[in-house]
Amino acid sequence: MSAPPATLALRRRLGRLFADAAAVAERLAFWAGVALPCVHLPVLAVFGVTAETTPVLLALWSVHAAALLAGRRYRPADS
Repeated sequence: MSAPPATLALRRRLGRLFADAAAVAERLAFWAGVALPCVHLPVLAVFGVTAETTPVLLALWSVHAAALLAGRRYRPADS
């Protein structure tokens, strides 16, 4: 027995919504990966690596790596 047409339409709509949300998240992650060096490089240049800046720099580098990983498939020409 097949599902009612309303259920299939809902599944398609939810699938498209999920795909659109994933595309937006990928786009944001890509641009975060591009922009984050504008934050951590000045912190590194001005304050250097000290006991106070080490946690901040490690957090920024971790977020940067995660953003690069999440946005690696995005191509700006795709927009």
